[in-house]
Amino acid sequence: MVMQTPVPEGDSLGRIRLPVHLEDPVQVVTDLQRQTPMPTTDVATIAQFVAPSVVHAGMQLYSRLELSRRLPPVAHGIVASIRGPQVAVYCAGAGVIGMHAVPPLTESAGLNITSISHADLLDISVCVCPDHVPAVEEIADGIVDAVGELRARRKKRNRPNKG
Repeated sequence: MVMQTPVPEGDSLGRIRLPVHLEDPVQVVTDLQRQTPMPTTDVATIAQFVAPSVVHAGMQLYSRLELSRRLPPVAHGIVASIRGPQVAVYCAGAGVIGMHAVPPLTESAGLNITSISHADLLDISVCVCPDHVPAVEEIADGIVDAVGELRARRKKRNRPNKG
């Protein structure tokens, strides 16, 4: 899968293997941290040289030539992390309590998981193509369960020892 990670200078791309075969969320996080290299491609730098019309034309050509049927997929899914404002956000005077992305799905990539951090919150959006991923609720429920387990372990670890 392709994972986009924010870095201080901008957004970067890198390839990682998601350890979806592991049951223990702590082991999943540990494996991700250990095997994720620091991204080297600065997306902002590349994007400034490519006009949106060129990207659009390239995607249309890719689709018309049905290259997704002839070539192996670049990625089956995309995981993105977006750093939002680190202060409270308001809309018409009301505090914003959630920010959710609705990212586009690319051809042959039927899954997109995007996290958006803002203030002290983290929102996660799971978008799928139902032809490729029929049980999106299992993915969303799995994320909720894993985060709950990580929080419980952290709380247990931070308890002072009596004795």
